[in-house]
Amino acid sequence: MLRLILARRLRMALTILAIATAVFFATRLSGEAIDFIVGPGIAREDREALIVYYGLDGSIWTQYLRYLTAALQGEFGLSFLE
Repeated sequence: MLRLILARRLRMALTILAIATAVFFATRLSGEAIDFIVGPGIAREDREALIVYYGLDGSIWTQYLRYLTAALQGEFGLSFLE
């Protein structure tokens, strides 16, 4: 019985990881996230500052690892709609 419970929990964790990974990369396929936050008329310096503020300045893998680490701690980041 314990083995069954552990197996189901492992499958649950892998499913959640797969869904989080798919959502993370699917949102990146739609283009630069910063373009959805600000309009086209923003100054370059302001745009660069927002990229750093939201953590979009690293590679995709750095962003993904940062996302997973934070999600495991219950921190889901800053909302783009603030």
